[in-house]
Amino acid sequence: MSDANTRRRFLRHLGTGVTLTAALAGEVGGTDGNRFQDEGNGDGTDVESEADDEGDGDEGDGLDGEDDSSDDPAVTQVVAGPDGAWRFEPEDVDIGLGEAVEWTFASAGHNVTSLPGASEKNRNPPNAEPFASYEGDAHFSVVPEGSTYRHVFTTPGEYEYVCVPHENTMVGTVQVDACADETITVDPDGDRRFEPDALEIGLGDTVEWQFEEEGHNVTAHPDASDNTSVPEGAEPFASYDLSSGEDDDEGVGEDEGEGEDVGEEDGQNEAENEGSEIDHEATREADETFAHAFETPGAYEYVCTIHDQEMIGTVEVLDEPDATVTVAPDGELAFEPESVSLEAGDVVRWTFEEEGHNVTAHPDASDNASVSEGAEPFASYDLSADEGKNGGGEGEADDIDHEATRESGETFDHRFVAVGQYEYVCAIHDEEMVGTIEVEPCSDGDDESSEAADD
Repeated sequence: MSDANTRRRFLRHLGTGVTLTAALAGEVGGTDGNRFQDEGNGDGTDVESEADDEGDGDEGDGLDGEDDSSDDPAVTQVVAGPDGAWRFEPEDVDIGLGEAVEWTFASAGHNVTSLPGASEKNRNPPNAEPFASYEGDAHFSVVPEGSTYRHVFTTPGEYEYVCVPHENTMVGTVQVDACADETITVDPDGDRRFEPDALEIGLGDTVEWQFEEEGHNVTAHPDASDNTSVPEGAEPFASYDLSSGEDDDEGVGEDEGEGEDVGEEDGQNEAENEGSEIDHEATREADETFAHAFETPGAYEYVCTIHDQEMIGTVEVLDEPDATVTVAPDGELAFEPESVSLEAGDVVRWTFEEEGHNVTAHPDASDNASVSEGAEPFASYDLSADEGKNGGGEGEADDIDHEATRESGETFDHRFVAVGQYEYVCAIHDEEMVGTIEVEPCSDGDDESSEAADD
């Protein structure tokens, strides 16, 4: 990541932090800064209040003068109800993939939600999970004054959200940059084609399609055209919603961060939906974009369904991760290297040189394991044990075999999206075999803006 891009992102977030400090000065300056951690939404998000917490200082809430969250370039601050006004400040924010937005509620009677069932004004990128500061369909449930709510965004695109009690005036947007590795122009100069029409990329890389004209789409769904295909085990992708027909509020409480595992990020696409429920002719407007992260190696054939005989493209995903780690090199109880630094969206591959080991960041596996806020634990073994018995989800912690190991020569891949630090272990030797992954905000490659920030 370039120093210029890092500095520009820091300056952008610093500006919102200054706004937060000024807005809160007259609203919550007298609070003591203590807070409680509620049950959460199950999506890596937090609602924190000034009541009931032991005040251990692990996470700041912007109220006690000791919080450093506004100085974190991966967290953008937004104030809900500054000076009692029915608005968000700022109303529009632009963040990178895997970064967070933290809302501080400077006055009572507000909430935050992008759930389609909560307001007609709400919008989410295709196949992205919505977010809310409450659980289920309690759309008028508000957050206590002085509390904070944080959400980590792991799907790129534009989100429009509201405060439900004041949806006519309290509307905001979050633009999540795709951190694209490659770009493809759709219908350049009015020509019915993709430019380039063939790409070769690495594992976990993101491609962004830029629509120059309206009336087109991008899809690899097998029901959309005879000219589409994806590798075995890969989910189809599309620039339109592949989860049509689901209940508006279904999925509330699911963690967006689940998509980080290689091959799972687009599990939200629900390819098992009946094709008749999906509008494969839904198109995008001029100047809109669509991004997709490729997490399964192989060849993908995609089309514009409106012109599927002319507009055909291919993406070849090479089986090449961004970083590799050897497990038990030469029989030693170690990871090599022990520490890895990445950008959001990068893939790590662990190669097991000896049998009898595993890789896990699940907190139930070891006291030495932890993941960044907004991310699901990862492991080289099955974390969805006994799904049928438990009605879906990860299953009870007791049902997961944290001592399941891999054979010599096997590999395990994981794509990291949420920014922050991860600590993982071999659960069999969790005192000796400890590793760390540091995920930084991705570079956005905007050299012109970077130079302006440096000036």
